[in-house]
Amino acid sequence: MFKPLLILIKGFLFLCLIQASSSNQIKNDFGKNLIATFFVQEEQVTAGDIVGINKQTGKVRPYRIGDHVIGVALPEQNKKQALVGIVGTLEFNPEQVEIYQAEVFTKDGQLIGQLLSNKKAYINISSNININPIFKKIKILRSMIKAEKLRNEIQAKQISELHNKLLELSDR
Repeated sequence: MFKPLLILIKGFLFLCLIQASSSNQIKNDFGKNLIATFFVQEEQVTAGDIVGINKQTGKVRPYRIGDHVIGVALPEQNKKQALVGIVGTLEFNPEQVEIYQAEVFTKDGQLIGQLLSNKKAYINISSNININPIFKKIKILRSMIKAEKLRNEIQAKQISELHNKLLELSDR
């Protein structure tokens, strides 16, 4: 039931990534394509930093708990903008991450990418979206709606019974 929604969301995010970075493809050490784009930064990032968007300012900075993780900083930087790798094989600062079962996470558990044998990570943030919390919220809301409907049915029955008693009393 939710599979079409998941496909739609992933497709939309993929198209957004392609649109945002189509003019910013660069070559990495292995000659493979790497998708990166420039973001306005509020703090200087260095190559290998995990990069997040500050949710209050919309600007990037070295990742902090609570930020929206977007990728890994590349060496090409300037004072106003940071070049961030968002898809591809990237070197990262191992002190800024946790690695569990060959997956690379932020310190607060957001998935960054897959650890490779060369100790780099394959990053594709758009494919890391965890839809499960959304599905859990939907299930909770559906349960709440069912409970409310049941309450309404019980109250309607009680009102009907009270109405019948009132009619009985008025007939006497």
